[in-house]
Amino acid sequence: TIVFPVGKTIHLNDRGADFTVIAGTGTGNDTNVIASALVSQSIVLIEFETLDFRSYSSSTDFGQVFTDAFTATRSVKVGNSQTETFDFQTAVKLQSFTNILGDGVAGIFGTDIFYGGLTKSTNTSTTITNPERPSITLDVMFYPDGEYEDGNFPQSFRLEDFAAKCTAPTKVGTNFYFVLQGSSTTMKNVNILDFEYAINSYETWSSYLEKVKTNGKISFNRGTSIVINQCSSGGSSADNTIHGGFEFNEVRYSTLTSCSSDNTPGTAYTFTNCFQNVMNACGSEFTRGDDDNSGDCINFKLGNQMTVNNYYGVVR
Repeated sequence: TIVFPVGKTIHLNDRGADFTVIAGTGTGNDTNVIASALVSQSIVLIEFETLDFRSYSSSTDFGQVFTDAFTATRSVKVGNSQTETFDFQTAVKLQSFTNILGDGVAGIFGTDIFYGGLTKSTNTSTTITNPERPSITLDVMFYPDGEYEDGNFPQSFRLEDFAAKCTAPTKVGTNFYFVLQGSSTTMKNVNILDFEYAINSYETWSSYLEKVKTNGKISFNRGTSIVINQCSSGGSSADNTIHGGFEFNEVRYSTLTSCSSDNTPGTAYTFTNCFQNVMNACGSEFTRGDDDNSGDCINFKLGNQMTVNNYYGVVR
């Protein structure tokens, strides 16, 4: 038996329904459930919708498939252990508390996706708006909705255990995941290939990356409490139009641990106006600061105050 105290709310994500806990005994109805004092907080019950890619045609626009799925539920589990890739021709807008979970099999092997994954084959423009920041138009695959929901800023996005590749004609200007404003993105074990920006954020806080691998850039502008562990941003696309590297601008009290940027034709790590940040046991190998002769390993631009522990760098 599941029991709840008076005054708390049960929210069902799969149908957007709220139930208020009331006192007394008897039978619940469409808006109320009967109370108990044995639970001390509201809960959210999340029902995942499983998308088994094998049930779709390979010519399907999975951008639209995901959009339709998120209309019913904010949590999608991708069931695919085949070698096919599945193409997104339109961007996918994510509402707060969205989950995208793969099966952990897909990955990047050399210059291609191995054991299946997601692709973006077209260059498209999407405009994102926000109450506090100017709107922006860009080429993106996944992005949190910039608008507030019930007066709350965008928050809580989880992406885990899948791979994605940009196969569009133009790589420059492409973004796999873009945040105009929002908090609490968790991204783990996601491999991202041939997007100029694997992660690109204009304002975010309380976010966590772990084992994200990309040959594009990981870029944060205006952020706090960002934790990045065992992530790799290095190398370049086959046509050499985009390359890896970490970029941070106005980021505060955040950490990077055991990260790498190897074989990058640009600076491995760039910091501008960053304070109270710590790098622990990070490194770069065979990088070269070709962009603007700004250095191979770390470029500290204006106004930084940081701690760097046990950095290892190998230059060409």
